[in-house]
Amino acid sequence: MIVLECRGGSDKGADGHRRDTLPICEALRHKGWAAAPMFFDDESNALCKARLLDCQGVVVRVNPVR
Repeated sequence: MIVLECRGGSDKGADGHRRDTLPICEALRHKGWAAAPMFFDDESNALCKARLLDCQGVVVRVNPVR
């Protein structure tokens, strides 16, 4: 499982992740799943695509528009 998010934005902590991204990964691992966060940006587009095509699931993290 990949937990996908974009770099930057006002919804991130000091580590660059949304505050609940790493806890989501940990909860999935606790249930026996392999889970890892992944950043998307234009420069890593090809790598992201390859990893997403190779995984069995993805959770996309999006900051809602207000």
